[in-house]
Amino acid sequence: MKKRRILSITAAVVSCMIFISAAAFAEGTDENIGYETFCTELADVLREKHVDGGSAQNTDEYLKNVGVFDNIADLNTNGEMRYIDAKAMLINALSDDKEKIMQLGKYPTGYAIAYKALFGETEDERNLPSNSLLTRAKADEILRLAKRYVCDKTWLAAYNVVKDSGMFVPTEYSAENMSRTLTRAEAAMTIAAVKADEISKLSDYAPDFVDVTAGTAASGAIGALQKLGIFNGYEDGTFRPDNNISILEFYKACICAADLEQYGRGEYPDRYTALVTYFDLCGGMGNKTEFFEKLDTPITYGQAIQIVYNIWLDKENVMLGDLSKTAAEYKILYMTKTAGL
Repeated sequence: MKKRRILSITAAVVSCMIFISAAAFAEGTDENIGYETFCTELADVLREKHVDGGSAQNTDEYLKNVGVFDNIADLNTNGEMRYIDAKAMLINALSDDKEKIMQLGKYPTGYAIAYKALFGETEDERNLPSNSLLTRAKADEILRLAKRYVCDKTWLAAYNVVKDSGMFVPTEYSAENMSRTLTRAEAAMTIAAVKADEISKLSDYAPDFVDVTAGTAASGAIGALQKLGIFNGYEDGTFRPDNNISILEFYKACICAADLEQYGRGEYPDRYTALVTYFDLCGGMGNKTEFFEKLDTPITYGQAIQIVYNIWLDKENVMLGDLSKTAAEYKILYMTKTAGL
């Protein structure tokens, strides 16, 4: 009897501790975050992303040089800050063209519209007053988005992860190499490395393009990807291995290589831009709206390596984290999410 009583008391104490801990956690996430704390944390993220702030050592000076404060009116720098101002700082960190944001409306309207277009809006956010303060939970979400989407224009982090994984990288790392454009032959070599197991089972992967011979660089990779239906040539029977490949063309080839094409509908280019959005494959590319305007431009080595990372190595992407769903299930999800696109 005494033993039961001790166990009951112990259980009650543990339950009480759990309740207090949960309450403390909830309270911690609801506490307001001040300007200095948020700026320090955001600056840390941007520095990790190698965002160039010049020679600035001071946090405020660094963020000013980066352009994080651009267009923000009446920013309270001496205490608690508004949630919309933190959102605007994130949008500024992501964007190269801030004039377009202001064209959407005077501050803070234009930034609220831009944030909603990029990241959506929950019902709770919709009901928040415009002057609501930044909480710990909301600050953490903004910092998470910054870590995921702010463009590391050195591409160093993605390069290191891809190389350390054992996947093929088309060149040695240097800032100059990362800014060079990728050829169609180099793109084939990069993607063929991901499909090595399937390629090894092919009995023949001689290319059927009039301008690709056994002596052409990457001819084996080009032929193998052609046999797998990942790379097609042009109507005149050429592949044009030395031509540049656009960002969207590279996305298309990677989406096919990752067997994600089946979850889409429609034709090129709409099918693939929608799949990039649905599977959230534009991490590290900055402002998605601005990035999508550049999809027809030649892809750089850095961008290609970031895309390879996004599709095959990004463990935080919940959309790609569980591909055990059937094609039919994904297609229903995809069609629901992209209805009207």
